[in-house]
Amino acid sequence: MSDDRLRLETLALRRAMASDYHELSPVAASTVSSYGEEDRTRAELELALSELADETRPQTIARLQLPEGVRLEHVEVDDGAQQ
Repeated sequence: MSDDRLRLETLALRRAMASDYHELSPVAASTVSSYGEEDRTRAELELALSELADETRPQTIARLQLPEGVRLEHVEVDDGAQQ
């Protein structure tokens, strides 16, 4: 029996909030996110992405598949305000 389901792997950004909850969203689609306890956010994001695959255009799904060799960098931005 073959598995015809779409499978994708994408990078996600996790933020620990002051409320002790976490926010998890794909780097390439920050409008899709899950929020809550750390151990639940991954499963909720996986569910949201699986539903997205059924509802959207192919280019939206393709955007989640980042090209080989993509790397993330942490960049700090100085807002220029003096204290």
